[in-house]
Amino acid sequence: MSDKYFFYLVKYLGLLAMSRILQTHPKSVQAHHDLIMQCLDDKDESIRLRALDLLTGM
Repeated sequence: MSDKYFFYLVKYLGLLAMSRILQTHPKSVQAHHDLIMQCLDDKDESIRLRALDLLTGM
């Protein structure tokens, strides 16, 4: 697995985990708002969509 692919996978999984955490601990996720906003500019469409989904849930 290439480093680039691994980086995108970890980022995607982090956003997915935050989506799950948002349901029970929204303030914990809101503390990372700026980081999530940066994901909207990512090259990977799945990361952008996951970040957008997360932001709309906040």
